[in-house]
Amino acid sequence: MGMIINRVSMGVIVALGCTGAMAVNAAPFESRAYIGASASLLEYSLDGSPTFDSTAVSGKFGYRFTPAIAFEGRLGGGVKDDELDAGFVDVETRLRNYIGGYLVLGYDSPNPVYPYLMAGVTHAEAEFKFYDTVTGNRLLNENEAETAFSYGVGANFVVTRNTAVTLDYSWYLSKDRFDLEGASLGLVFQY
Repeated sequence: MGMIINRVSMGVIVALGCTGAMAVNAAPFESRAYIGASASLLEYSLDGSPTFDSTAVSGKFGYRFTPAIAFEGRLGGGVKDDELDAGFVDVETRLRNYIGGYLVLGYDSPNPVYPYLMAGVTHAEAEFKFYDTVTGNRLLNENEAETAFSYGVGANFVVTRNTAVTLDYSWYLSKDRFDLEGASLGLVFQY
């Protein structure tokens, strides 16, 4: 978790620096439909197991009904797997994908920062492979899929009239068997 917080802090500094340099005279978003892409540092765990890290990429699409209300869809997947040596058992994990729909409530301020809260539903799938460290034989292969209520907090930093850097932290899943949460940094384009 500390590594994610450090990376998020660095992302905030970079995003603020970019928006401070580029958004001095930028007007607030005027368009209603938007698309975007993000890189994420996600943490997930299975049934109380240690936490695993995944680097993920995602795409988003949305529509603003008013300056303060939008609906957004996200689709993403892991691009870097994780593994853990747990003594006599090695665990390899892979975040396969996640997809969700969210209501986004934002504060349309006159400055170039658009803070928002989001809430919705996410479906995620991950694979966990357990190996005997002595023999190397696979002991168990478990695929986990969960759907749950999700929420998050973030901000768009307006760069131009139709472009923003976006930074958020989302709690995608918090279920009995499978948890998924993390930070994302990306770009949003409105048209």
